[in-house]
Amino acid sequence: MESNAPSTYPRECYADAKFWDDRFSEEIGQQYVTASELSDFSSIHTGSDIANSLWLQTREVLRLVLMIGCGNSRLPEELVKEHGFRHVCCIDLSTVAIEGMAKYYMEDAELRTKLEWLNVDATKMGAYFNGRRFDLIIEKGTLDAMMCSSSTEAAVAMLNEIPKVIEPNKGCCMLVSHNRKRDSLLLSHDVSLRVRAVRRGELSSQSMLVNILRSKLGNEYEYIKAADIGLDGL
Repeated sequence: MESNAPSTYPRECYADAKFWDDRFSEEIGQQYVTASELSDFSSIHTGSDIANSLWLQTREVLRLVLMIGCGNSRLPEELVKEHGFRHVCCIDLSTVAIEGMAKYYMEDAELRTKLEWLNVDATKMGAYFNGRRFDLIIEKGTLDAMMCSSSTEAAVAMLNEIPKVIEPNKGCCMLVSHNRKRDSLLLSHDVSLRVRAVRRGELSSQSMLVNILRSKLGNEYEYIKAADIGLDGL
């Protein structure tokens, strides 16, 4: 599958908020990852509780969705129109992205009520939402962008905010990451999440790893090593 994403920039740019403001000012409404591509992971472990609860039954089970670092993606539109999600709350640190996307959908009566655009710092989601919870959280690149910084502080802070905004017990978070260092980040820091599965999905010309996380209190981890699930050589 070919990616229509723009050419790469120096690595450190991706951790710079101004870089994203400048980029989104030119690219509002473009689409790099589709819902059908994200759903590919459901066939990787056919029949598993992960596939059944996280994607195949989403219209009934996962009603409220939070998309972290939504940027200029039209994935939220596709989730509503083609996959039956009732409400998608889209957050991003970039004011340019949020204001631009809200304006982009202003004339669409259906999406105007089902897509919510909020300027929120992902490292402070708990305080912002103040008890509001989501059935499904989708994060497709924000963690990688944060890890382009010289420090992992922001990345760890974001991961620790997820349990504060996800539905306890039944809530799921789908984390899409290119960065192999995220494994050690999840396991070696004080992150209150448990890794349920690590799988390879074909989301672009490059192979992505899809980490399906379920919220859990405490610091227990169930980590499936690459060798255990046929991902040797990563």
